[in-house]
Amino acid sequence: MTAVLQIKTSWNLPDIIRAAGQDIKSAYVTDCYLYLPDVSQVDADAALASYDDAASQEAKQWAIVRDQRNAMLDASDWTQMSDNGMSSAVRAAWIDYRQALRDITTQTLPVTWPSEPT
Repeated sequence: MTAVLQIKTSWNLPDIIRAAGQDIKSAYVTDCYLYLPDVSQVDADAALASYDDAASQEAKQWAIVRDQRNAMLDASDWTQMSDNGMSSAVRAAWIDYRQALRDITTQTLPVTWPSEPT
C-alpha cells in the first residue's frame, strides 16, 4: 500500500512525512504528488488533517526554525576544527555564534537570528 497526496506549496514536506509516520528516506515526490510507501491512505489523510490543524501552526514554524538552525550549525562545523587557522578571538566569536544558534529555541516566534562572525 502506498498513500498519495497532492502537494500544496505551503507544505513543509519533512513535517508531512513525519506526521504520517514515514521514514523521510522512503517517501518520494513525482510531479506534484507525495508518495508514502507503507502508509495507508486513511493514515496519510489523518496525518494531513492534523498537519493542517491551526493548533499545529506554531509547531510547524518551530520545525522550520530548527531545520534552519541545524543547517547553520552544519555549515559552521569547520570553525571548530583545531586546524582551521583562526585566531583564538575569532574562534571564540564562532563558539558564541554557535551557542546562540543552539539557544534559538528559547526565544519566542519570530526569532532573531544571530549574526555570523566576520
